[in-house]
Amino acid sequence: MGADGIRSSVRRLLGLEASVAYHGQMVWRALVPRPPWATGIQQFAGKVNTAGLVPISDSQAYVFLTENGVAQKAPPDVELLTRLRQLLKDFPGRVEEIHPLAAGAGSVVRRPVLTAFLDGAWHRGTGVVIGDAAHAPAPQMASGAALAIEDGAVLAQELNCHTSIGAGLDAFVSRRAQRCRTLVETSVAIAGLEQSQRHDEAYPLVDTCHRQMAEPS
Repeated sequence: MGADGIRSSVRRLLGLEASVAYHGQMVWRALVPRPPWATGIQQFAGKVNTAGLVPISDSQAYVFLTENGVAQKAPPDVELLTRLRQLLKDFPGRVEEIHPLAAGAGSVVRRPVLTAFLDGAWHRGTGVVIGDAAHAPAPQMASGAALAIEDGAVLAQELNCHTSIGAGLDAFVSRRAQRCRTLVETSVAIAGLEQSQRHDEAYPLVDTCHRQMAEPS
């Protein structure tokens, strides 16, 4: 079983092909001290980009920023923190409080927004791929890891209740394919709406898809 990400080596070894698409966005993340007002996920729409804060413990949160309309080429690592602080300066309100927090970030990560979906079989012989190796959504839905965990649980169920591995793998993909496709396609739509500054359409779409994903697989 390969659960080795969007650039899966296992998928390639199995001879399964999935095209990886870039959506004109780069996502920045940095670990910062958690401000008292951050009691849940915060997201803010700017004139060009979006930013936000996600609490991960009583004392820490991570700040994120989605940069629109940029090439995949990244600046050198030593320039990332300076560039992130410049991008955060464009936001008013709460983000002004995040800006000084980012100054002390120990590390900054910048990654392209990529998606992939494996049409057809996710397996060959007794080998199978799950998670981002089979279906990688854009990060706007914050559900890629959840889908991978679901994959593992459903795969175990189907292999346990079929007499052959092949039948179990077929049943696994049958249960998972449409659900995962919906999330990937929705995430792509949200990325497009963000770049068009149509946040009034993007937010309800996120909520609707999260409600769908809350239903049992």
